Amino acid sequence: MKTRAALTVIAAALLLPTAAMAGGGGVPTKVVVSARFTPSTIAAGQSTTLSWQARGGDITGCRITGLPGGLQWGGESGAIPVRPTQTTTARVLCSEENGAYAVATPTVTVAQAKVVPESAPRITAAAKPTFLLSPGTATVSYSSIYATGCNKGPTSGSYSRFFMRTTLEVISCWGPGGTTSVVVKIPVLEDYLAAGTESDQARKVASSPTIGDLGSAVEEGNLQYADGDFNNDGNADSIVVDVNDQMAYVILGERDGGSRIVKSIAGVADLEQIQSIDVPAGAAAENIVVTVAQ
Repeated sequence: MKTRAALTVIAAALLLPTAAMAGGGGVPTKVVVSARFTPSTIAAGQSTTLSWQARGGDITGCRITGLPGGLQWGGESGAIPVRPTQTTTARVLCSEENGAYAVATPTVTVAQAKVVPESAPRITAAAKPTFLLSPGTATVSYSSIYATGCNKGPTSGSYSRFFMRTTLEVISCWGPGGTTSVVVKIPVLEDYLAAGTESDQARKVASSPTIGDLGSAVEEGNLQYADGDFNNDGNADSIVVDVNDQMAYVILGERDGGSRIVKSIAGVADLEQIQSIDVPAGAAAENIVVTVAQ
């Protein structure tokens, strides 16, 4: 009787692992699963393929989770094309009829595209002739990149007009990256020699809708300025240079008819030093970039 009881205990001990595996609580030993993504690294928007192979025992099937399409089923081997939008780890569980199973967890890395800020427009412009001996006609030509429109017409072009006196032409172009303005000076030499030019300039300065914001900080007659719409909001703006103090000011007009100084630049002795005024799209007015030639 003792011998029979001992044999019964030994048989139960030998059957325990198989029972445990059938209940899912044991360590898998009979099934081996290999799985991978090909390719294992992709860019956002690209596709990859998950493939797997199960070996050992009588494989009843594989359960795949973690993919964008949700739960999927497959045989002991297979392949599924997927297009994940982010780094993804799949779980491939394959089992045999006894209940033994194994799991593989392959990962595909999705490299997210870097967001590159849109470039602000870039403008080149020149007048021909570069100066006039007396009142006459000059042609201003300009071209731009990264622009969708310009205040003078298309994104590249030219126009001719009659200039009575020295004139500062402001060309502004805008696009997804912001608005850029450049100043082209057309000198009329007789204007420099004519009597009363300084007083005429002073009267013109006084009539600007924005220069009044400078108040008593500058003296009348010591200003050079050009008007434009630097941020493409439909309001008159100005770039002003105080030649005595060698200061430049960017003044933006506002919807209520007022205006405010948003940027001051030291070391500017002449308006001709201003090469461009860039207003990045969506940026605060204080982030305006003024390029100055030294």
